[in-house]
Amino acid sequence: MATPHDQPHETMPPTASAVTPRTPVRHIGDLPLATWRAVLDALNSPMRDEIEAIVEAAHPHGAICLAQAKRESSLGNDASARQTHNPFGIMVFDHSHDCLPVHGGARCLRIFPSWAAATADYRRRLATVEESYEPEDISLEEYFATYVGGPLCRSSGGQTCAPNESWQPGGGRDAGSINRQIWQTIDNICTWLGVDGVSPADVIPEAGSLVAALGAIARSRPSRGADEVRRLVAGERPATDGFTDGGEEVGGAARWYRLAADGSWVHSSGGNYIAAA
Repeated sequence: MATPHDQPHETMPPTASAVTPRTPVRHIGDLPLATWRAVLDALNSPMRDEIEAIVEAAHPHGAICLAQAKRESSLGNDASARQTHNPFGIMVFDHSHDCLPVHGGARCLRIFPSWAAATADYRRRLATVEESYEPEDISLEEYFATYVGGPLCRSSGGQTCAPNESWQPGGGRDAGSINRQIWQTIDNICTWLGVDGVSPADVIPEAGSLVAALGAIARSRPSRGADEVRRLVAGERPATDGFTDGGEEVGGAARWYRLAADGSWVHSSGGNYIAAA
């Protein structure tokens, strides 16, 4: 009989549709133990020894917990994370907990007794609906703008963020440092969930074709960080069945075309688009 860790908890399954900056961060859900194990193994993470306790501690927000640990500390591989069992970058500001001074003593990284304890604390913070992290359905984008850039970053629309951080609401990957973190998180979660990375609502159905440019690449999602499906031959003209303006921004353009044959995506710079008559 399968244990509770063999599959996502039924109380909050992973989102069935793609994750976008507008997805409610608290609604994304869990990941199965097998996914956690594969991701931790790939980076030889020291967190592997506590994997079952970590998965339980992360419920029901496993996808975001795993993404944050990967982005913040390479899944606990950073030296400071190893010293503190803190893969999430959780800081102490009032000296209420033991902590490790970092950034020249400007900040203090909280010390936890175990990786699972740190995961439980991060999950609690994510799940708690309170000032600065309201409403309950706060978007992934606004959550990260607050968590990384501070409450003023979100309330000011990116005008007043933490030092060395920048955010452009609704911006593409290169719009600011926090935008890059948002899109990295989206790329990871979409890979783990096996979804496109663009909501069906963001796809404009339209029949056409794309005359491929030299070096054009079809990817599994509308992002340069997505897996390469194949390289197009210059001049070939694959059929397309839609496009989105919600993909990764490249050279100032966020439009990607979806190839009808396999559902892969090519950025608008990858060819000359011709709408069907």
